[in-house]
Amino acid sequence: MRALDALRAASEGDETLSQAFAFIIDERGMTGADFARELQGDFAPEKVVNVNIPKDLENRQIELNALEDRDNEIRVIFAVDKLNEGWDVLNLFDIVRLYDTRDGKANKVGKTTMAEAQLIGRGARYFPFMAPDQPDVAPEKRKYDSAVDTPLRILEELHYHCSHNPKYIQDIRNALRETGMLDDTARTVRLRLKDSFKQTDFYERDHVWVNDRVRNPRDGVAGLGAYKIEGAFSYPNLMTGRVTEASAFGGGQLTLKPSSKEPVSRDFKLGDFGRAILGFAMDANDFFHFANLRTFFPQLASASQFVTTDTYLGGVRVSVRGLPDDLDNLTARQKLDITQNVLHQIESGVKRESVEYIGTKDFKPYPIKDRFTDKVLKLRIEGETGLSWTESNVPGLDQIDLSGKNWHAYDDSYGTDQEKHFIKYMHDQEARLRSVYDDFYLLRNEKAVKLYDFDTGRAFEPDFVLFLRKKDAKARTILQLFIEPKGNHLRPQDDWKQEFLEQLKANARVETVFQGRDYSILGLPFFNEVGQANADFKAAFEDDAIQ
Repeated sequence: MRALDALRAASEGDETLSQAFAFIIDERGMTGADFARELQGDFAPEKVVNVNIPKDLENRQIELNALEDRDNEIRVIFAVDKLNEGWDVLNLFDIVRLYDTRDGKANKVGKTTMAEAQLIGRGARYFPFMAPDQPDVAPEKRKYDSAVDTPLRILEELHYHCSHNPKYIQDIRNALRETGMLDDTARTVRLRLKDSFKQTDFYERDHVWVNDRVRNPRDGVAGLGAYKIEGAFSYPNLMTGRVTEASAFGGGQLTLKPSSKEPVSRDFKLGDFGRAILGFAMDANDFFHFANLRTFFPQLASASQFVTTDTYLGGVRVSVRGLPDDLDNLTARQKLDITQNVLHQIESGVKRESVEYIGTKDFKPYPIKDRFTDKVLKLRIEGETGLSWTESNVPGLDQIDLSGKNWHAYDDSYGTDQEKHFIKYMHDQEARLRSVYDDFYLLRNEKAVKLYDFDTGRAFEPDFVLFLRKKDAKARTILQLFIEPKGNHLRPQDDWKQEFLEQLKANARVETVFQGRDYSILGLPFFNEVGQANADFKAAFEDDAIQ
């Protein structure tokens, strides 16, 4: 047996090492000698730093402070307590413990072990990256906590290596639990598509339709009003003429010299301050440079149009509060201050209301068999979440053999109580649906498809996709319904999702690309087993599904 094959066999059962050897042997076709040479190059002396040696630390300080740079070649750092001293390195993926002692006694975590657990916590700080399969997710947000079988998950993991010392391993696990970094409630489950479903014509030949997220072209933006800016502003801080005098060394006595007149408010048209004032104020603020203005106002033809047209600055008025004499004789400095203040308010309003992305109303087809696959999930057990169908405590589920229901594409359900109540509801509707449709299938959406709401491009992964198919004399009609069971405690923060689902029927456009097949895209109100939500869902289901 070749050396690499022997190492591969010895690492069987370790998912990370299995992936590594699959890449090294199967994809790269490397021999043991090839692999040894690559390791020697990757970990050459110039790529290894011992920061415990003062000379090394001094000579390599710049590199050590730039470990996250793309061209930084340092791969190994030998350190004693450097991470404990607050060394902040985000792209740290392995920590190797080079000693084999423990200080835990009588099931109590020792100080050294607790410090090591805290070290792991600092080393596990998230390295932000843009995921190619999730371009809409912020770089600093975790993306693969539940997706065990996703190769990119390794970028969100830290590996801590130590000698095989069972007592120490138990100690460090206890310490990680105490610090909240180890969750013992999580379980790994396999969610498989049933063989009976994979053998259907629907799985082999049909499609799921989803939309895309695109940059907002702002085609309809023709003035400040598009950003809810009405054109009326206030400037309450003009100097009043009152003067307060205080002696620096005279005991703090104050003398107030009041004006003989009270402040009043007066409206001004911003354009009346003159083109020179407006131009200077705009030049001083990068936001109002013409190239940037065109980003937010694509129909804008020139800076002059922005200054003079009523739908832009030409229609802006500002209420200024001050003494009558001051308002009658505004200085250039005062006009500039007022103008800059108003421009700042306009900038804030545009940025606040601006939408960078939108969801397209045109939906595209993707093969069912490419999007819906077997899944390996890591689920935290919370209530019903993480419990299988047979483990569930939801009343009535024990009367339903989910494995024998061909319309339920996956072999099990590990969802929330509301998701399981919804599946039970579908079971109760089976006879009625079969009286209307030739076949129907319910698929759990485990990151298989993602929708983007039309107004802001926010991503949304509905829990279920229900396909209803029937064939008449002319064509096969396929209804695709997106469904989201929702607990009442989550409704307020997710109301936008329900609004979007209810917009699908009127707005989702499906181009006829498959001869003899008519598709319709619909979304239903949130499902909940009780209350008004239950009534609303059932009414919509009757209207859209039981036709």
